[in-house]
Amino acid sequence: MLNYTEEQQHIINADLNGAKYYRILAVAGSGKTETITSLVAHAINSRQFMPHRVLMVTFTKAAAVTMRERLASRVQLGEAESVTICTLHSLCLRICRDQVNGSVYHERTVDNWPDWRTERTVRDQLTLTYKMSRPEAETLIPKIVELYTRSKRQPRGSFKDIPPEIANVVNVERIFENIESRKQEQHGLTFDDMPQYALDSLATIPNIRRHWGHRFDLVVIDEFQDTDYVQYGVVRHLTTGGARLVIVGDDDQSLYKWRGARPHLMVFRVPDDYSGLVDLPLTTNFRSGSVILKAANRCIHHNQVRLPKELRPRADAPVGAVFATVEANTNRTSEYSFSEVVPPLREAGCPLHEIAFICRYNVGAAVAETYCLNHDIPYVIYGNQSFHQTREARIIYAYLRLITDVGSPPDLNAAFEIAAMFPPRYFSKQELHAAVKPAYALNMTNIEYLLQDDVFRKIVIGKSKGSPQNRAFWRFVEDVAETRKEHADDPYTSMGALVRVIRRRFKIDKQFNKMIRGDGDEAQSVPALDHFQEMAYDHETLESLDALILKTLRLKLEDDGNKDKRGRIQILTGHKAKGLEFDVVVVHADQGVFPHNQRSEEEKAVEKMEDERRIFYVMLTRARHLVFLHGDSQFFEEAAGDLPAPPLDFNMADIWKDVPEEVRNPPLIDGERLPSTMPNSLPYDRLPPVQLPDGEKIGQRIREPDPQKVQEVIDRDDLMGLFRSNQE
Repeated sequence: MLNYTEEQQHIINADLNGAKYYRILAVAGSGKTETITSLVAHAINSRQFMPHRVLMVTFTKAAAVTMRERLASRVQLGEAESVTICTLHSLCLRICRDQVNGSVYHERTVDNWPDWRTERTVRDQLTLTYKMSRPEAETLIPKIVELYTRSKRQPRGSFKDIPPEIANVVNVERIFENIESRKQEQHGLTFDDMPQYALDSLATIPNIRRHWGHRFDLVVIDEFQDTDYVQYGVVRHLTTGGARLVIVGDDDQSLYKWRGARPHLMVFRVPDDYSGLVDLPLTTNFRSGSVILKAANRCIHHNQVRLPKELRPRADAPVGAVFATVEANTNRTSEYSFSEVVPPLREAGCPLHEIAFICRYNVGAAVAETYCLNHDIPYVIYGNQSFHQTREARIIYAYLRLITDVGSPPDLNAAFEIAAMFPPRYFSKQELHAAVKPAYALNMTNIEYLLQDDVFRKIVIGKSKGSPQNRAFWRFVEDVAETRKEHADDPYTSMGALVRVIRRRFKIDKQFNKMIRGDGDEAQSVPALDHFQEMAYDHETLESLDALILKTLRLKLEDDGNKDKRGRIQILTGHKAKGLEFDVVVVHADQGVFPHNQRSEEEKAVEKMEDERRIFYVMLTRARHLVFLHGDSQFFEEAAGDLPAPPLDFNMADIWKDVPEEVRNPPLIDGERLPSTMPNSLPYDRLPPVQLPDGEKIGQRIREPDPQKVQEVIDRDDLMGLFRSNQE
């Protein structure tokens, strides 16, 4: 039998036939999965509930599998299979498919409506109904698609958060209706549709409402802090028949505001809707050192919208350490944060896979990636492309190749197409292809063909020479020709200087700023361009930059083909880090980036600041022993206060000198690490391999290049071939 804490024992033995509604406040690293599985097992073994009348909802499929395996070891043979254990989206799909009780969505096919169909529908509405030009439409399309996605996370008809600059131009509700109409014609059903369609069915079809409202006697919802209002509406319907409800979560780890999840649901709404709600705290952290937990508590206490609780270390917890170095944001200090941390850790014997660089945005991973590339350190990026494969880098790289005229004709033609289409101009890709088609017969590059005396200004795109398409096309060609001439006559001292000219002359930053829909990754496009520019200052020629990118692609190819992530520094965002743990966590952040600059009303600014602080709290609580904070983010001051910077000669052994021997050298069972409720500590050579996520890209929205194509690109030194494969 496992040694449960007093809090865990109290929860496991709770009389679920007493109070009807429970809220388990489970802090980071508190062993909540073990606890709630044992709670359900106790309820089944004591015959409080029959297995087939129990529902356990998890956040991911992997969590559902883990929960069922643990439950099977605690109940009688076959009973775990009778318990319904699934994700909330899987449950919603079952409700949508309930043809017996009259669901109108049972014919819908999952994933029969890809994102491009939504974009095409919006584009048709803007260009045909509202007579917008292509650049105007292309600027609005991502914003309207984002609004449509957000509307799916609120009850139908309640979404009103439409910016005035969009509401004054188009009827967004009418566009949404058109999307739904086309989706119905195609029998489409997306991941985001499932909860809303399930809620529609429960609210409007009596047989479905009656069946599912009385289907379960016990409903357990894990990771409740990540539930949005539509999903919560489904949960409400599941308990209308008198089912007991147990919600489990930590409002301090509510990170998915962009998916509609708000801590207000767990903090305020649930107590209002479920009278007599009983709180059960689960506050002992089995992961982090006491100093790290103290820093996390100090930081999160600045939030106002939260339930009162505090992380508490286990009795035998290591001390741990938090080092903070406050410096302004420059590439030099970014590199410094790594050069002062990674080498001493490696000398002390810390495996690379136990070092995690956790950033706020995907673009932040570029800092760690650049350091690893420059020092030949293996690394892996979770759920994201290499920085050199991002849209920002791809666009700037295309302009560089086009201006410097370096590469094969296919390379230069691919670069020409990418550059011509960004920023969006009035002509379409089909019109562009038609204009340069003769170049292929003449065995010339597109730009060479267009700059010929007998061709220049002779080709007409659009209805006339004065059409917006034609003017935009030839203005772009002239700008390219002028920049090429400047570079040929007096070459720029570095690629960074040329990037600066390209960004200004072709209005790259201006277009990315137009595309901003919030404070997410899209708001970090300009900082990504800044990083590319700073990196390019170290390269005098494009060939030198090519070598760096080819090196990145080789590492990426090796990573895709290698499921074992050991021996590599882990690079990931705060969202991807949730649920993981590492011996050492490095965070580099600067004020204005993390937390992000706020440009909204005071009330909303406070709310956004609290959202950002929750992300930082999750970053801190991923670490077992060491946290290194570098930058001038206010969160560092809140968490670490006046803690000193790490000395250049700090010894890792000194950090753990007060750790008891039984914790420093934990026994192994059949070569495996002890259960997750026990400490994971030194020495490293006694620990089994760490099982990290496989090569699948979690949450990846940008299609990854085929590994075979990447290898062909490397073999041919044909970088633009990779970009072409992404455009197909």
